[in-house]
Amino acid sequence: MTVKIQPLTQEDLGILWELSTHHTEWKKFDAPYFEDGDFSKNAFLETFRLAAEHERWKGIWIDGVLSGLVSYYFDDGRLKRWIEMGIVIYDERLWSRGYGREALKLWTTELFERFDLPRLGLTTWSGNPRMVRAARKVGFQLEGQIRKVRFWQGEYYDSVRLGVLREEWFSRD
Repeated sequence: MTVKIQPLTQEDLGILWELSTHHTEWKKFDAPYFEDGDFSKNAFLETFRLAAEHERWKGIWIDGVLSGLVSYYFDDGRLKRWIEMGIVIYDERLWSRGYGREALKLWTTELFERFDLPRLGLTTWSGNPRMVRAARKVGFQLEGQIRKVRFWQGEYYDSVRLGVLREEWFSRD
């Protein structure tokens, strides 16, 4: 298994569009409670192009094949002291094989190397237990669980906040 995080090209954006529309199971776990709807292809390509140019989003390559993406944003806007990150592998046949954990490790290391910040965070929901497990396995700590605030398909779920400190990350085994 070889997992790499790399910048995206314009050609890669078209591939990501195809992956994200061909494989739809991932949408059930990527904050579906916001009901954002689907991007048009043009909106998708423009949004991704801008994010890719600033390397806020990068591609995940599994054994040389573009399979997903990692992302980050500043939760505190222009202050730029609070990063939240994300990860998605579009093809559900690649889930639960350690690829996401490896991508998360690579992305966390890269973000700590790029930004002089003491903490990185990841927010998900209790309806995505694989993400919670992956983050915990690589060293993220549960920092908060806001109970029953995410409503989806007639049921309430918890918002789950995880984080890791720089010193924890670089001192792990």
